[in-house]
Amino acid sequence: MRYNYSNVSEPSVGGVRVGDRVRWTSAIGTTRGEVVGMRLALNSAGTLVPWITIEWYDGVRGVKRAELCGLESNLKMLSFRVNFRDKEVA
Repeated sequence: MRYNYSNVSEPSVGGVRVGDRVRWTSAIGTTRGEVVGMRLALNSAGTLVPWITIEWYDGVRGVKRAELCGLESNLKMLSFRVNFRDKEVA
């Protein structure tokens, strides 16, 4: 998987960009949200890996936030998919 951090205004992890609307499956079921940030940080093994920050609205608890490890193996396990991406009109 390629990590593109050369353009700070629009980083991407495996083709996922800030502003994309995504969905993934976890223990709480299928969740949909919007990518609001990305960063590089250490995981529990001490390896530098990308992290994807996602926010979504829960009707009961309000806005919720999750950080998912952006490694390809993790995203495959979560069935992580981009549902919608705003495209700029030239």
